[in-house]
Amino acid sequence: MENKKDGFCCERMARHIQRFENKEMNAYKRPRGSIFYKRYSRFYGLLDYPGNWDDITGCKIYYCPFCGKKLPKELSDEDMDLYLMKEYGWTEDDCWGYPRRELPEEFKTDEWWKKRGL
Repeated sequence: MENKKDGFCCERMARHIQRFENKEMNAYKRPRGSIFYKRYSRFYGLLDYPGNWDDITGCKIYYCPFCGKKLPKELSDEDMDLYLMKEYGWTEDDCWGYPRRELPEEFKTDEWWKKRGL
């Protein structure tokens, strides 16, 4: 079996994130992975699974628990908003008003920050 890092710091981190993203469960109906990851913002956290995938959260981590490497800086909503205003002509009301405008597809994944070299 070939292991790939898939852009992550080590193979174990990549496996845990893949398990999280695939919503893999163990025999106890708990997630198999222990890492929570949001691709659109590069948020890494220790997984806190309250029994519902919609309510899942994570306690932020700054270093890989497997290899010890420092993780990339998380991108904030403000970082995203700057690009939405600059490149899409959004206003602050578009970003934070109600109802909030529908995000362009690239901002729902890691595409937006990879495309800009962030």
